[in-house]
This record gives sequence, structure tokens and C-alpha cells, in this order.
Amino acid sequence: MSVRPVSGALRPYAFPPVRRWTLANGMGVAFAALPGAALARVLAVVDGGALADPLTACGAQAFIADAVLEGTATRDADAFVAASEGIGAAFDAGVDWDAAYIGSTMLREHLGAALILLADALRAPRFAGPEMTRLADEHRAARMQAEAEPRTIADERMQALLFPGERAGAPLGGTTAQLDAVRALDLAATHAAHYAPARTTLVVVGDLDAAAVEAQVAAAFGAWEAPTTTGRVPLPQGTSTARRIVVVDRARAAQTELRAGVIGVPRRHPDYLALVVANAILGGLFGSRLNLNLRERNAFTYGARSAIDWRRGATGWTLSTAVQTDVTGAACREMLAEVDALRAAAPSADEVEAATAYLAGVFPIRYETVDAVASALAASVVLDLEADYFDTYRDRVRAIRPADVHRVVRTHLTAEAMVCVAVGDAAAIVPLLERDARVSVVRDA
Repeated sequence: MSVRPVSGALRPYAFPPVRRWTLANGMGVAFAALPGAALARVLAVVDGGALADPLTACGAQAFIADAVLEGTATRDADAFVAASEGIGAAFDAGVDWDAAYIGSTMLREHLGAALILLADALRAPRFAGPEMTRLADEHRAARMQAEAEPRTIADERMQALLFPGERAGAPLGGTTAQLDAVRALDLAATHAAHYAPARTTLVVVGDLDAAAVEAQVAAAFGAWEAPTTTGRVPLPQGTSTARRIVVVDRARAAQTELRAGVIGVPRRHPDYLALVVANAILGGLFGSRLNLNLRERNAFTYGARSAIDWRRGATGWTLSTAVQTDVTGAACREMLAEVDALRAAAPSADEVEAATAYLAGVFPIRYETVDAVASALAASVVLDLEADYFDTYRDRVRAIRPADVHRVVRTHLTAEAMVCVAVGDAAAIVPLLERDARVSVVRDA
């Protein structure tokens, strides 16, 4: 009989020290020195994200984030690319629900030049020329591909059920129809309403001298003057409902994408760490209850998992898997049974020990590169994390006990409010799902 190895003592770890300051124009700066790193990373974090989109033009902030790198008032797209390549700097952009991120990675000796290019892109994007047409075509093509993907359909239908009528209930990048509305917006005015120094924090990470970084940031961004015309966007609330299964028909599909979810709490909720451990036990690790049940014991799937999409506002706690059509009903019942079991009794001390040891053990290796450290600092800014969050995480997560997990599951994983989504062959799966008297099956409109 095999015996689970005992966790060893944690090795000492300290997150790189962070120096923070604010420019006269209101832009925040967070700098972390990472000795020995040949590359440097800079990331501009702009408050707002996809939640700042108008409901009629979802995807506007995602489009704008990409568009700021397509030429500026002083450099057209070709000139911007040439200047970037001249210093070996790679630029990237993206959004999540709470912020937009415009970043660059370069050799540390080229940080100053990269900062000037980044400041140019943030302050004065062109929003003109053939690049806008190409970018719009790329967004449309990506959206059309997503709308044909069962996994995306299931994920987005779940979001719509958890956040009906809210921006968080629509796709992050907007639908195909909404992308047409984005092109009709005054992009320059929309950009100006959200991109301002007082709404921006610059994250810099690398083997760099702090005084030199401060001087280079001031040289690139000190003259940026733009009024703050928009406050912090309203946070999603979500809507709890009665347990039901919504079926999205994919005629003759060979498998079913299954989701089950409830409204989750904001990231700053005091139950955060206990919920992280609870999710690890339920479906966050390979040895989780969901995976051991659906994959190992029943052979329904290659994998089953759960995740909490942490945000400033309400979020979703979602279980997910994909199964063959003929086991759709059984797999759905097993997913819900694992939720009920975790609510019915506290997990064992061994389960909690395995989960907390893993979470604490892998924590340091998540922050070994300039990109990883910069992303962590960006998250700390967006989610307003405690100053000592990274240094105290391991001790605090190891302090979580079975009773803590049971309490937060009983409080936040409300079984009777769990809505399910099944994307598959409706003719085949509806009869299988209706065998469970605990749920009602609703065909998607």
C-alpha cells in the first residue's frame, strides 16, 4: 500500500522588496529589484478594464488596449515597430475585468528608451490608418472562432447566468455584433476618459538601480498631463438563483461541456485564503475530489476542475469538465454530489494538509521571472492587496484548518443556488439530465 509523502519544512522565501512612489501628475510607480535578471519588465496598469465598457459596445477597452500599440501622434505603426525593434523591446497589451495592461520586455540597459515608447503609446495613440481595420478584422475573427468553440460557449453562458444584465455577464472582448458598435465609438474620446496618469500605475521589475529607474520614469512620464474624468467603475454584484441546468444545443456533438457555478465573493473578502484551500480540495489540484471522482473513479473525463476567478467585485466559483454524451447525466450528478459532500462534512486533516502544503510549496516558484513579479505587483495594485501579502501568504495558508474550509464552503458554496450549463446534443442529453429530480432543465433561448 502506498503512503503519501510527508511535507517537509518550508524553505525561507521573501518576495522582492518593492519601492513605491507617486509622480507629481498622480501616476503611481512600483519598482522591484530582481538581482541577476538580464531582462527588465515594465507594465502600465490602467484602472477600469472591461467593466468600463458600455453595455452596447462590450469589447471597447480590449480594442483600445491593442490599438494604443498601433502608432502614435509622433510615430506611425511602422515607425513604432522600428523603434521597438531597434532596442529589442517586445510590447504587449491586454485587459481583464478590472484593468488594462500595456507592457514591454527588454534588456535592462534599454529600459529608458522603452519607457519613452510606452509613454508615447499611452499618451497619444493615433486610432487611425489601415491598422485599425486590420485590428478590427483580427478581433472579429477571434470572436467568430470563440463563438464556435463549445468550451467558450459554456464558460460565457455561465457568466451570463451569474451576472444577468451586467457587464460581467457579457464576453470580455464583446460579441461579434458589439464589436461593430466598438468601431463606431469615438475611440480617442473613450481613451481620453480612461487613460490618465492618476488612473495609471507603472510597474518596473529588473536588475536595476532604483535611482536610475526613478529618473527614467520621470523623464518619460513626468510631462503626461491628462484630467481624470472617470471614477472607478461599478463592480459586478451577480444574481443568485434556484438550481437548474441550462442546455445549449450542439446537434450531434460527441461530447458535452459541463459547468456548474455560484456567485463568489470579491478578492478582498476575509474568507479569501480559506476559499483558496477549499477550491484546491474541491477541484483546484490534480488530486482534488472532482478529478478523483470523474477521471479516476468513473473514467468520465480526462480532467475535471474548479476555479474562482478573483476580482475586485463579485466573481464566479465554477466547476468544469467535458464528458462523452452518454455519461452527461451521471457526470453532472457526480459534480453536484461532490459539492454536497464538501458542504455536509469538513474535509479530513490529511486533505487540508495536502492542499496547504502544495499551495505554500509552489508559491515561491511562481515569482522567479521579471514577468511573473511584474504581474504579481500589477495584481496587488488592481486588487489593493496588503503590503505584506506575498511575504505572509505561506504562513497564513498553512494556518487554514478543516473547520475553516467547512465554514466557508457552507457559507459561500450554496448548493441550491448552483446553476449548471451543458453544451451538447440536446436531444441526447436532456433525457439524461432530467433523471435528477433536484434540478430543472431549461433549453437555452
